[in-house]
Amino acid sequence: MESSSVLFGGIIMADKYRIGEVAKLLGVTTSAIRFYEKMGMVKPEKNVENGYRYYRGKDVKKLRSILCHRSMEMSLSVIDHLKHSHDLSEVKSMIEEQRTNSLRKIAEEEKMIRLYDFYCAIIDEVVDHSNRFTVKHHECLHLFASDFYYRPNSTVCIVGHPITTFYSDGSLEEHLMVCDRFINMLDCEEAAEEVSSLELSSSLYTVVRREGDIDERSVLQSAFDDAVAQGYRIRPPYYVYYLISLGEWETPCRFYGVILSLDDTKEI
Repeated sequence: MESSSVLFGGIIMADKYRIGEVAKLLGVTTSAIRFYEKMGMVKPEKNVENGYRYYRGKDVKKLRSILCHRSMEMSLSVIDHLKHSHDLSEVKSMIEEQRTNSLRKIAEEEKMIRLYDFYCAIIDEVVDHSNRFTVKHHECLHLFASDFYYRPNSTVCIVGHPITTFYSDGSLEEHLMVCDRFINMLDCEEAAEEVSSLELSSSLYTVVRREGDIDERSVLQSAFDDAVAQGYRIRPPYYVYYLISLGEWETPCRFYGVILSLDDTKEI
């Protein structure tokens, strides 16, 4: 390194640097610097006598600028365009486009966080309500056509539960149900296809665990018998919806939410 130097951001800079010295100064790898050199974004001098490449102070400053822009997740093509543009309005337009892209990514990340909240809520529901009854006084369930479950990229499928409604005459209906607290996660067009909503003013709720094949009738019968044995007076319609599975695909352990409409309540 040559002895003469200048100040750069409070750091004493030499006139020439070897690649390892630049890497240490900027906190990057030598391979990263070689990559930027290969892309033509920085052009060090080559000593014809020993074959060493030397980076001037201007090269270090340019690399520092590249790294700053990369920390903003700008592509090399965008950075290169910015560095060669002489039009302020064009530069601003490119920055605004990058900002818009960042806002889109933030929205996607926020949606992903909501999905994690959804899964955590299911697990909490299973833990809190397995093998016990809870009287619920206010709850809204949104019903959609069951074929949403098989539609590609359906947001209804992602936060929906297959639900079966059992009526007094023995008939049943199948839908895909979305809880009220997650309805805002649906695409607007899909949300508009809601079939109906259930306003459950007074109902009995529990979570039933089942091993093996799906059998919603047996799930309902189990919850019904337990409720009657505990003195609850219940009436149709009844609702059984799938929550989550554990274990192997061939022999899973499934958890179902069961909602029983109440005629009267018993203190728990």
